[in-house]
Amino acid sequence: MDNTILKKIVDIAQREKVQLYMVGGCLRSLIPGKRYGNENKEKILDIDLIVEGGGVGSFAEKASGELEGTFVNLDKEEGVFRIVVKVKKVEALSEETLCIDLTGLRGKSIVEDLAERDFTLNSFALDLRDYLHSTRWREKIIDPFKGLTDLQEGIIRTVSTDVFSKDPLRLLRAVRLCAQLNFTLEEGTRKGIISHRSLIKNSSGERIRDELWRILETDNSYQGIILMEEELGLLTELFPEVKEMRDTQQNYYHGEDVWNHCMRTYQDLEDYINKPPFTSEITSKLKDQLEEDIVPRRTRKQLLKFFALFHDVGKTKTKKTLDTGRIVFHRHESEGVSYIANYGGFLKLSSAEIRALNKFMKLHLRPLMLHVGKNVGPKAFYRFFKKSGKESVEILLHSMADFTAKREARGRTEEVKVYEEFIQDTFNKYYFKKDIFVSPPALVNGNDIIKALKIKPSPGVGYLLEKISEAQVEGKVRDRKEALSLAAKLAQDKVFKKRTRQK
Repeated sequence: MDNTILKKIVDIAQREKVQLYMVGGCLRSLIPGKRYGNENKEKILDIDLIVEGGGVGSFAEKASGELEGTFVNLDKEEGVFRIVVKVKKVEALSEETLCIDLTGLRGKSIVEDLAERDFTLNSFALDLRDYLHSTRWREKIIDPFKGLTDLQEGIIRTVSTDVFSKDPLRLLRAVRLCAQLNFTLEEGTRKGIISHRSLIKNSSGERIRDELWRILETDNSYQGIILMEEELGLLTELFPEVKEMRDTQQNYYHGEDVWNHCMRTYQDLEDYINKPPFTSEITSKLKDQLEEDIVPRRTRKQLLKFFALFHDVGKTKTKKTLDTGRIVFHRHESEGVSYIANYGGFLKLSSAEIRALNKFMKLHLRPLMLHVGKNVGPKAFYRFFKKSGKESVEILLHSMADFTAKREARGRTEEVKVYEEFIQDTFNKYYFKKDIFVSPPALVNGNDIIKALKIKPSPGVGYLLEKISEAQVEGKVRDRKEALSLAAKLAQDKVFKKRTRQK
């Protein structure tokens, strides 16, 4: 906790004659306990404060200015504002982002405010001045609903019976808290979620995404997904295709329906993420990419896990039974693209996230094709890396989980080790043999080809450059002279003429 920032905001509050209470996850993370411990072992970067005694919006805007932060109006009607402050890391040159969320007091007192909250472990508060100035601040925590007891016992319990009808997003938040803290639902709370689950659709896509992504971030999110769908039925409410996936039986190669295969894939993917079966060099690079933000606070790892849940959703529309009785799902990956795009729109994902999801979907079968194909040479791997780009990493990892799930369902796990070794070898090609398989050094450029062949600039030049790269990967072209010779030869074929619109 950055006390320097907190001291500054308390000083501002005293001048503005308002009182600040700390609530939520930041306060929970400060309280030690045998069962509990910190939600996040890293530095606390999200702080929730209640503002009593003045206009929360004007105070937040003034405090933001004095803290040299960014003022964000999260929900003016509900009186929720955010201050984003850049804080320098202590032994590093980089910065990290501290988010301070401020909410106006609901009711006439802090106790009335806490009564309006969702769960008991969120219904205790601490005067920020006590935290900063008293060594016995734990004794000063305001806890009218025995939230500290539930915190120590590991229980998620609603404060009142109308919690979910007041804000349906709390249905999903209960699951998120269980996943983050490894807590269990109190039975009355569980029944309340089931009876109110249809209300979850009334929440905005952005808010649903944020809760869902926080579940996906946890190392054991599979158990959170089990709770969310298998026990509470919330995912089916959000994504009705889950029921269709359950009803879509597959062929011999999978051994289970589409939904259960996707769930098994998800579990295996998470296991591989947590403990990759690769060399330390590959594991380090893999983890760096998965932890990378696509947009602030949303990582590639979260996006890949979400994709795993729905990677075969296209099979619900492409299932066919041949005369031989064999079940096939031709081009299910193409059909799946429209579903994943719709999900991205519903959850208000960024264009970068949607592009990555589309690439995952379109290409998720390619690694297996490389594995089982005959006479697969360097050019095939080059083409895969070219199409997949940076997402090659996620596609390869997902393919390994997908393959493992199929073999586990059929009891043929002896084949898994062979495929893991193939994926490791492909990672080696991607990470450590880039000049051969990913981006061979250019022998010529577009201008060289235009001059040598005396042609005009056109898409055909790009076609010739690509063909030269492929020949280079195969060892058929080794220098500039051979590259231009191949270009001259290819310039006579139909594909080149079509691309240059020559007759």
